[in-house]
Amino acid sequence: MATGTINKPLVNVRYGSFNATVAATSIESYTVTFDPPFPTGSSPHVQLTMFSNSTAVGGGAFVGATVSTTPTATGFTVKVFNGDSAQRQPAIYWLAILK
Repeated sequence: MATGTINKPLVNVRYGSFNATVAATSIESYTVTFDPPFPTGSSPHVQLTMFSNSTAVGGGAFVGATVSTTPTATGFTVKVFNGDSAQRQPAIYWLAILK
């Protein structure tokens, strides 16, 4: 794996995380606000990933997250889906990059 040093500030990058709580067979929406916002009128690209340390064997139950609104200069909305028969609490990590 390559490693290196970034020699300039990441002015076009925002990142963060939050913990979602989603009841069994439900969908929850979460709003992410960029701090600071990107330049007015811009639309960054957003990537999501999830983490859970659950040891439950779900038998194919689906838990997922997606960006549900077009990202704007100020933020975006995430929908977290839980197809399992029990409440789930995944951590959602996000990265926004303005090209």
